[in-house]
Amino acid sequence: MSDEKCLGALIGYQTTTYKSSGYTAMLAQLMKKPNSNPGYVVVQGAVLFASADQALNFVAGQAEQWRNCAGRTVTQVNNGNTSEWTFREVSGNPPNIALQRTLAGSPVVCQHVLNVVSNVVLDVNVCAPDTVNQARLMANQMAAKVPK
Repeated sequence: MSDEKCLGALIGYQTTTYKSSGYTAMLAQLMKKPNSNPGYVVVQGAVLFASADQALNFVAGQAEQWRNCAGRTVTQVNNGNTSEWTFREVSGNPPNIALQRTLAGSPVVCQHVLNVVSNVVLDVNVCAPDTVNQARLMANQMAAKVPK
């Protein structure tokens, strides 16, 4: 990763992103469309914190980091493949933030969303051609099921 400070904006559920956040549990699910090129990928899950304040503070910190990545291009190397991602502007404010990014030379657009409900952070990342607001819609549907 060419800029480690943008890792949390690029990919959810990174150890370095959540490492010192005080989270107590994490559950994530990865779904991919087999043999798709460009790829269709969804990563969704929930991160449990000891308090609602901790969860909100985590997302507020991420919002600041994501804003520092907006408009920038980063290089990612994964299994020997190099990808260039360009971040768009952050939308929303804590407790609900979103950031889109585009893949160079591809129709793939990804949207990464963090949404706080009580002491839970919902972390959703959707990548597919022409992604618009799918991650936010998924996070909102998940949020409706979290006890308040």
